[in-house]
Amino acid sequence: MAKQIVTAGQVIDWLTPAAQAAGLAQEELETAAPLLSRYGELLLGWGASMNLVGVKQPRRLMEELVADSLHLAGFLREHHPGAALTYDLGAGAGLPGIPLRFFYGSGEHVMAEVREKRVIFLRYAIAELGLQNVRVVHGPAEELIAGKQADIVTARAFLPWPELLRLVAGDDPEKCAALVSGGRVVVLASEPPPAADDPRVPAILQADAWRRYETAAGERYFWSFSSSSSSESSLFIPASTPR
Repeated sequence: MAKQIVTAGQVIDWLTPAAQAAGLAQEELETAAPLLSRYGELLLGWGASMNLVGVKQPRRLMEELVADSLHLAGFLREHHPGAALTYDLGAGAGLPGIPLRFFYGSGEHVMAEVREKRVIFLRYAIAELGLQNVRVVHGPAEELIAGKQADIVTARAFLPWPELLRLVAGDDPEKCAALVSGGRVVVLASEPPPAADDPRVPAILQADAWRRYETAAGERYFWSFSSSSSSESSLFIPASTPR
């Protein structure tokens, strides 16, 4: 199969709607476009033999998958602009984490992945793209969480959300296993958030903000839960929608 070329100009054309909807400046997208185009080429090239992503067309890759990262950057800028440490659980092919770092570079970003071939790809992509303060841990998410609490935990298609929240919360009712006090776990979902009193949400986690957005693949959502020990009622607050 011939190598698929992804140009910076194509990336700008395909991702401008997502950048505008996420509240990102056009200049930011233009600066990131050469790196995003190279990442797209890496995904499509390596993916031919490793099946990294199901999408095989460059435009669909950008509009359906990479676009999530731009929306997530806008969401995190609004709700947690200064995170010192982010855990990306089940990092897979680096979505949303690698494109996210072009627009949200706060602190250290640690990706956990158990599949060796994907770890090799992630480490190669990070080096090729010159990403700073990003590293990959080859092992289960449970081991990463056990080492140090993070400010943010993100996960995409890693576990069903009730299992993810239980993993983040842990077994101690007085202390969240994966998050510092005030930290957030952000769920990438294709459905609206659960009710604030949903019994599947661990008591240590408080329903926080959520955002609905559109991609070429359809309607998607972010939900966040905070580890704050506040005694106030748990309540999802819709995130502001950039214009």
